[in-house]
Amino acid sequence: MAKQPTLQTITSGYGSTQLINNNFQAIYDQFLLVLSRDGSLPNAMAADLDMGGNDIINVGTISYSISNFSFEKSIFISGTPVEDETLYMYVATFNLLFPVNFARTYARVETDPTSDFVLSVQKNGTEIGTITFSNGSYVGVLATTGTSAQRSFAPGDILKVVAPATADATIENIAISFIAEFS
Repeated sequence: MAKQPTLQTITSGYGSTQLINNNFQAIYDQFLLVLSRDGSLPNAMAADLDMGGNDIINVGTISYSISNFSFEKSIFISGTPVEDETLYMYVATFNLLFPVNFARTYARVETDPTSDFVLSVQKNGTEIGTITFSNGSYVGVLATTGTSAQRSFAPGDILKVVAPATADATIENIAISFIAEFS
């Protein structure tokens, strides 16, 4: 929305010098709140810019950082997994950092197992964590393994989820949403 100064109506010429000066000051104050097209200062955004669904065109270079953004990858495994089945595999395309115990990652099942059902979360074929589903619970418990609690992935690294060596005939329909930070 455009900045619009509140101007006073001047009704007569006599004694209107102060009103004119007040109007000029109001216009000046509003100009200080707009961005300059020629780069004159001040020329910085102090709030979000809402484009109202419109594109930004004729941009030379856009500089940005992805370090404050999250990566989310949601997967669904339909039915009942079999022994040692690779349920999911993802090849990283960015540097990613998974937090301690896969914080903010969630896992659920539609039908719980008869006993503990532990999925292996692997990086390049080596287990880096587990997702455990227990009887009576539809929510998976996530844990990282090894000495380093955070897990980093570089482009080309493979994230894999593998079913346990012993299948459970009752567990069904597993959903997992992995969250990591771009690093």
